[in-house]
Amino acid sequence: MPAKIVVNTPCRLRFVGPEDAGRSRLESHIHATYARAYGANVRTFMPTLIALESLDGDLLGAMGLRTADNGPLFLEAYLDCPIQETIGCHVEQPARARIVELGNLAAGSAGAARLLVMALNAYLQGAGFEWVCFTATPTLRNAFRRLGLDLLDLGPADPRRLGSAASEWGSYYDVSPRVMAGNVYHGFRRLDALMTEAYVHSILVGLWRQARRLGLHRAGGNA
Repeated sequence: MPAKIVVNTPCRLRFVGPEDAGRSRLESHIHATYARAYGANVRTFMPTLIALESLDGDLLGAMGLRTADNGPLFLEAYLDCPIQETIGCHVEQPARARIVELGNLAAGSAGAARLLVMALNAYLQGAGFEWVCFTATPTLRNAFRRLGLDLLDLGPADPRRLGSAASEWGSYYDVSPRVMAGNVYHGFRRLDALMTEAYVHSILVGLWRQARRLGLHRAGGNA
């Protein structure tokens, strides 16, 4: 059985662009989280940041995303070829426009991290993305494993590929992060099935549905 997700309070997702109100709060939260964990001085943030908040506005966690059709991905610095070609070495090559990169994960607990992972999967499926890619520490890879989600291992995240910018990340690379990719639809099927399990709290189901509605709205707006 996958990990039980404990949800004690209703929560919601909020998407924040580069010029939106509340952006500095999320960047500060991400910066502080990585500074505590790794002694890092993170100054690079994804174009879109996602806040996981209580209905009272308390910040429970944050994550960023970048669509691959808007330019190079941060993690492509670790790869020998573009992300769509790298994934294509394992499965049928996807269209670059259907790939999204996640990063800047800053959650106060393992449970909050799993909530973000689950909600973002629902959002991405609704928005029509096919593949999600990210750099994952062993802890994050374990979070996916505990949810029963399969990933492609695309290789090590080698800090030498970043040049002098690697120094911003403190001891992050000491835990041997790796570049991973997951099929959004396969993950959605797995997690959607979990929503019917007796142990899944109605609050989690509500967050899941909200995330998918946001994704469907994005897809409709881009149609």
